[in-house]
Amino acid sequence: MTRRAPPQALSPKAKEVLAVLRDHRKVTMAILRPKKLKRPRMGVRKPERRIFQVHQAFVRRHSCSVPGCQGLPIEFAHATSRGAGGHDRTGFSCCTEHHVEQHTIGIETFQRKYNIDLQAIAAEFARLTPDKALRQAIELYRRSGSTE
Repeated sequence: MTRRAPPQALSPKAKEVLAVLRDHRKVTMAILRPKKLKRPRMGVRKPERRIFQVHQAFVRRHSCSVPGCQGLPIEFAHATSRGAGGHDRTGFSCCTEHHVEQHTIGIETFQRKYNIDLQAIAAEFARLTPDKALRQAIELYRRSGSTE
């Protein structure tokens, strides 16, 4: 094991060089740091959050919404498709078999076949959800007077 030599006093020129290096490092670090997010400009709104994982987990803890079905695993299905502007507030619990069937035959045909109202079931899940963010989004949605 080699011993290090005791630190020697730096010459004024060496101190000057170290000071420049330190300043350069500060400048470099300032450049690399992420900039603060800017506020949205007037008239430009942040897109509405449509995925609520806490709510989805809450819905998946329930049995299939089709009466008499005990199928597993339970999935989170949308009563209004995501492509048609669906939101997690329109989510309901559904076993894999019925979820595939719902996508195959369509939402309206699925509701008629099993005599269920998916919007009402989804509204009840949304009313009982423990997800505070979803409840706030629903409240904002109601205040804005939007219709889906």
